[in-house]
Amino acid sequence: MPQRSSVCTTAEWVSGKSFMGGTWGGVPDEPAKRALRAIDIRDGRIAWELPQEGRVNSAGGVLSTASGVVFFGSDDGAFAAADSKAGKQLWAFPSTEVWKSSPMTCSTTRNMSPSPTAAASSRSA
Repeated sequence: MPQRSSVCTTAEWVSGKSFMGGTWGGVPDEPAKRALRAIDIRDGRIAWELPQEGRVNSAGGVLSTASGVVFFGSDDGAFAAADSKAGKQLWAFPSTEVWKSSPMTCSTTRNMSPSPTAAASSRSA
């Protein structure tokens, strides 16, 4: 698990100029956690949550479809699908990838086909 950084900078924020800074790290002696969550936009409640297994180093998003399926790259490296109403995982295809982008669809004739954006992901070292 990554440790908190103790790096300090002397850079200062100046009005009207770009500034980028920060760090992240795990909580010592606590396992990392990640979950795919559906939020009810009417009241902000969590409608369902699908816990993820893995090293918590992926950064991809999700693709929701009108047919009620959510596609995502799970944190264990699989390309997976979940039911958008119940939050139950429907299937997962192992890929050994660290997801860094969201799935997308393409249309051939009148059929939509989801696909992982493997070109935008990178293998873990």
